Amino acid sequence: DTILIKDKDGNVIGTTTVDPDGNFTVTVPAKSGDDLTVIEVGKNGVPSDPTKVTVPSDTTKPSAPSDVVVSTPDDNGNVTITGKGTPGDTILIKDKDGNVIGTTTVDSNGNFTVTVPAKSGDGLTVTETGKNGVPSDPAKVTVPSDTTKPSTPSDVVVSTPDSNGNVTITGKGTPGDTILIKDKDGNVIGTTTVDSNGNFTVTVSGTPGDDLSVTEVGKNGVPSDPAKVTVPSDTTKPSAPSDVVVSTPDSNGNVTITGKGTPGDTILIKDKDGNVIGTTTVDSNGNFTVTVPAKSGDDLSVIEVGKNGVPSDPAKVTVPSDTTKPSAPTTPTLPGTSTKPASTPAATAYPVLPRTGEDSGTAASLLGAAFLAPFFLLAWKRRKKDEQDVKKIATNKRK
Repeated sequence: DTILIKDKDGNVIGTTTVDPDGNFTVTVPAKSGDDLTVIEVGKNGVPSDPTKVTVPSDTTKPSAPSDVVVSTPDDNGNVTITGKGTPGDTILIKDKDGNVIGTTTVDSNGNFTVTVPAKSGDGLTVTETGKNGVPSDPAKVTVPSDTTKPSTPSDVVVSTPDSNGNVTITGKGTPGDTILIKDKDGNVIGTTTVDSNGNFTVTVSGTPGDDLSVTEVGKNGVPSDPAKVTVPSDTTKPSAPSDVVVSTPDSNGNVTITGKGTPGDTILIKDKDGNVIGTTTVDSNGNFTVTVPAKSGDDLSVIEVGKNGVPSDPAKVTVPSDTTKPSAPTTPTLPGTSTKPASTPAATAYPVLPRTGEDSGTAASLLGAAFLAPFFLLAWKRRKKDEQDVKKIATNKRK
């Protein structure tokens, strides 16, 4: 069967079909208090009598305010009430007779602060009203008379901001006491409770240089003197790039520099005057490669810049000269030889010594000649003796 939804004027504002299990669901535009009729039309086209319904109001009750702390009266007879609730909800403070003596709105961080007139011993109620106008159950508090001030939180440490712009604050206090974190304008930006071991940890938004105060509120509602802290900058210096190697210049006057660093960090190459001549990013494997213009003998520095913007100490490198080793020299060939005419008795071929002033060609030739010099001298003496012997024979024949 078909289901028709009509407004108070009889206009159809929605329709659907009953499913095989006999159920139906339909969404229509309406506001709290609107009268609607629901009609079923059979397969024969005949409508049923209407079922009349009224759109209800949202009666969801919000949670009662939490972490409610009341201070002791100040010199003007006022107390300050702080706590947590749903952002945008309204906080009502009532006296013991139910009169509203203060109101405020829960901020975007879920915190509220309100100052009202009250004296020690007064019973107050703190109620949260949701955006639907429905009030929560009241949180009941009593204005304290104990004015004993707790000790200031100790060992307070503030981290550097994380990638989301939040800082973590840790410290020590009295177990069960409340810790309030306030910005420089006195706004509560975070709260927590000291644990049973006397430690606390709270995360709040902050940027480097922000001045914050950390206050401990005793169980009597009395706040301590604040511990003042400043959000630090992240000045951690990354390690200098390692395993840096520089090639010799190529034909275009460029060199390639490789090395290792922290993935995601930036690598800067600077010349001897500190000018950046190249940049790259360390890859996911911790390696980098960059090509820059440089010549042999140039002094370069390779710097790694961390994600916090802090540079490392430089790795100093010098562009090398081309030290390619040439091929070894071939065995030198000695100068030519001289041979006596075949008709001369005991003719022998003798090596001719290099002439003075003749280009040796290579150092190897000179070394070879120096090594063979004694042998040349011996050969020369033998040659002289042979010439003398030849002369004697010739003289004897003439006789």
